Amino acid sequence: MASHLPSGKHTQGDWHLSGQFDADTTVEVVVGDVPGEEMAICEIVPIGEEWSEEEIANAHLLANASRMLASLNEFCRVVASEPQETLVAALRRAYDQARLAIAKAEDRA
Repeated sequence: MASHLPSGKHTQGDWHLSGQFDADTTVEVVVGDVPGEEMAICEIVPIGEEWSEEEIANAHLLANASRMLASLNEFCRVVASEPQETLVAALRRAYDQARLAIAKAEDRA
């Protein structure tokens, strides 16, 4: 198994959700910060007539996949390249980035 995905194999950028979790509506995972200029990555629809808590949690997880991948790649880069003298501080920064990515994926940030 590869240690990480090569860049360029997925849409680069900061992904986020666009839309509301209303009945019978589509929510999109998009990239871009300018309304109207966002690029859709995928559309997510509820399985039933209403969004379940699990479906909403899954949408947040999908929307933060690129951020979590970036955090993991940064962690691997730090471990592989940081000098021993500064490794602990660098690992702490990588840990903080990973915790933020997790919080966003769990819709807590």
